[in-house]
Amino acid sequence: MVVLAFAEKYMSTELFKIFLYSAISLFLVGNILLYIGIRCPKCKAMLGYIIVFSAEKVDQCPRCRINFDESIL
Repeated sequence: MVVLAFAEKYMSTELFKIFLYSAISLFLVGNILLYIGIRCPKCKAMLGYIIVFSAEKVDQCPRCRINFDESIL
């Protein structure tokens, strides 16, 4: 999107709108997939933003407290 902001003055308005809307939709789809895509293997709680934006390493589920480093079997 940063490159698109600088390239705006060099492309036509229609082409810019196509690239802008596709970049925004890819960003939104990526955020949705990040939110619902990373789940706990035991309780199936959504952990997407918890894992990505935590300050330290997340080694257990905040809901069921299963340790991610251990084998589930």
